[in-house]
Parts: sequence; C-alpha cells; structure tokens
Amino acid sequence: MDEVTGRDDAVEPEDLEVDEEAMRARFEDWVKEYGRSYRSKKEKARRYEIFRKRQIDNDRRNKRNASKPNGARFGTSEFSDWTKEEWNSRMSGRCGAFDWEEYFAP
Repeated sequence: MDEVTGRDDAVEPEDLEVDEEAMRARFEDWVKEYGRSYRSKKEKARRYEIFRKRQIDNDRRNKRNASKPNGARFGTSEFSDWTKEEWNSRMSGRCGAFDWEEYFAP
C-alpha cells in the first residue's frame, strides 16, 4: 500500500511524463498559498516528494475521469504534503508518534 495515497493502485512516477520544473513551481505556489514553512531543507524536500507523488496520482485520476461528464476532479488542499498515515493520525484525533513541531516551522 502506498504511504502517500493509501491506495494499492497508486501511480508510480514512471507512469506519467512529469515536467519537474513545472511540478516544483506547483509546489512552491502551493507552499505560498497555504503559508507552509518547514524547519529544514531536508524536511521541505521530503514534503515535496509527498506532494509530487500525490499530484501525479491526481493528474492520472483526472486524466482518467476527463471523458466522464460527472467525473471527479482531484487537486491540491492544505493536506497535500501529508502522508496517509499522518492524515489518519491527525483526523482521528490521535496524535500518534508524530512530532508535528519537528515538521513545520512556527
């Protein structure tokens, strides 16, 4: 099961042609839109990889749904740099073993 999407059929980056410069720009735009800041370059790089994988999956799903008149459309949200495990932990009310302060700058 994929750590980011929580799905068994999650896209692998090789499944789609990815313009890395455009993807990086999408991430930087998203960071500004949601006021995200990270404690380190390493953490920002990790969060970019999560964001990237999620957006590739969204792009693939949107492409598949494009021909459907009422097909779902997938995009970004404030949670686009969270793993499925983080989402489940945070949304279930259990903080689990995550040290959230370590990931996000004040």
